[in-house]
Amino acid sequence: MSLNSVLQTNQSQTDLLVESYKATQQNKIDSLTNRRTLLQSRQSFYTNLNTRINSLSSQIDKFKAADAIDKFFAKSVTSSDASIATASSKSDGTIGNNTLKVNQLASNDLLITSRLNLGDNFGEDAGDKTFEFTIGDVTKEVSVTFDGTETNEQAMKKIVQAINSAADLDINAAFVKDTTTTGRLSLTAKNTGSDNRIRFSESTVLDKLGLNPTALLSDTNTRVLSTETGAGFRREDFSDLDAKFELNSINITRGSNTVTDVLDGLTINLLKTQEQDASPITLSTTVNTKSVEDFVKGLLTSINDVMSSINQNKDIRRNDSAVTGLLQNLRNVALTKFTDSAEDGYQYLVDVGIKFDNSGFLVISDSDKFKTALESDPQKLADLFSGENGIAKRVEELISPFKGNSGLVSERNKNLKTQIDSTSKRLADTESRIETQANALRRQYQSYLKLFYEAQNQNTYLSGFITQGSENGLF
Repeated sequence: MSLNSVLQTNQSQTDLLVESYKATQQNKIDSLTNRRTLLQSRQSFYTNLNTRINSLSSQIDKFKAADAIDKFFAKSVTSSDASIATASSKSDGTIGNNTLKVNQLASNDLLITSRLNLGDNFGEDAGDKTFEFTIGDVTKEVSVTFDGTETNEQAMKKIVQAINSAADLDINAAFVKDTTTTGRLSLTAKNTGSDNRIRFSESTVLDKLGLNPTALLSDTNTRVLSTETGAGFRREDFSDLDAKFELNSINITRGSNTVTDVLDGLTINLLKTQEQDASPITLSTTVNTKSVEDFVKGLLTSINDVMSSINQNKDIRRNDSAVTGLLQNLRNVALTKFTDSAEDGYQYLVDVGIKFDNSGFLVISDSDKFKTALESDPQKLADLFSGENGIAKRVEELISPFKGNSGLVSERNKNLKTQIDSTSKRLADTESRIETQANALRRQYQSYLKLFYEAQNQNTYLSGFITQGSENGLF
């Protein structure tokens, strides 16, 4: 067997020797790896805690917002027939029932031109032609450029383009082919009500479309109605463009189906008219307990999340007095006395149905008590949460040292990152050093083997030479 073959055969022995050496050094790697894992676990803890504290801070901001108090006065409105009308209420809406009967919905004014044969010549001279439309108190001029050769179809399309392109003109124009050879224009007011009725000036262009304000009596309550071929309006009396309804048996007219000015804080959406002999529907305004509960639950959940985050690693909690103190202080919120007397406001959270559940989380455990507190004095409930001495303010003071780039949690994370980076470098250096030593050991052992097998081969050769010489009588 050649020397190279022998060396290859014994390569596995070299590898075993090197691996044995690495095994003796593994405890150094394991020690550093375990330390890094522990540091990373702590870093993950503080990162999660920082996220929860930031979330809690965001919730607190909602209770400090300018509209925070209004949320405790939230109202909801229930319609006895939501197909007839729905309603919503602002915080100043009056609690109670109101009757509503919808006699007429507000609609958009509609003006239709005469029927024209599409292929006939429109008959307008070349040049820029103008005419005016008035919606409410606003009059807008529309300009159309003709070349004098337009057919009725071409002219009507130009007019539609000009009307729809006119700035701030609250009219939608459309070219409609009512037959294969004829067409008309429909002009629709963008907004409902008699105040938004369509009025127009006299002009040669509009006259050719059958639109003459005098002939159509456009600004009267006896306007000319459109026919199969003739120009006119869809509604004769423009007052019929308004919504008409009875609220608590009081007749009311408005130009829109969204009514915001008949009851303080209440917006009514009229959806469908009722038969003349139909009974009124009822709109019931009540305290929106669910809305307020959801608002408060957002804060309670964020407090619970912070406490839960701290509880996830008892080792860190035991070794970090600041974090332990935060947990205890948040728990004490449930026991805090917020006012000196019941006359001044709700003294404890339990007074409004909030306490710790069996899992140690703050919850609204008694919805009836919470609802009673809300209905009896929403301002006191608002003060309990959003007041100068309320829960949000106190919790904000508790978490203030922990949040922000210079806060305690951020500093803990910065320190841990430094330790993790240092440990990772030490680990990489140790692994590199062990590998370097292992490679040196491998080369050294292979060198020894080579010398050994060379000597062994020489010895074998010498022994054979002596034996052969002896047999041949040379020695």
